[in-house]
Amino acid sequence: MPRLLPTVIHAPTLPLAVLSAAKLDGQLWEVFDGYSPVDEPDRPELRALALLASVDDGDIIVGRSAAWVLGAMPRPVLPIDVCGNARRKAPRRGGIHFRELLIDERDVLTLAGRVRVTGRERTIRDIAFAAERMHGDTSAVIELCGRDPARLTACVNEIAARGRAPGKVRALDYLAHVAAELSAAQPPLTR
Repeated sequence: MPRLLPTVIHAPTLPLAVLSAAKLDGQLWEVFDGYSPVDEPDRPELRALALLASVDDGDIIVGRSAAWVLGAMPRPVLPIDVCGNARRKAPRRGGIHFRELLIDERDVLTLAGRVRVTGRERTIRDIAFAAERMHGDTSAVIELCGRDPARLTACVNEIAARGRAPGKVRALDYLAHVAAELSAAQPPLTR
């Protein structure tokens, strides 16, 4: 049987009053600034579709926003971090933080067929290089590495192998802190 509603519904599709009433009736739940049917499971593709109305074609969702899309953070951190086309001349929307980053295509996932987001390892590196720490960063990095110390070590080794880079020492210190947290969180029988 075909689905009557799209996976994520935004206010232009249906009036906000109708969407809010359906949410109160338990038919929809809120995902970022959109709504989804309650039988739709929370997954990265759904979160990516929820951000689709906020990003332009060709933009890549990065940093903490990518961590939210990948399920490592419970709520999106505003503004949404996006790596956009620097040559674009059109005006940008509010609520979006545009960053100019060099991102290898191997570090990019395409979710729901059209939303581009950085993969787990690249997102860990982006959070490690962030100038400011936010509540939830450490738990997000632990979730992004799948609670696997080897995966975190691979990210540390990749950063350490780089040449000189602004914030490299701070990023390595932060990931050492995350590794200590991860080690402390491991059950004693698996150490």
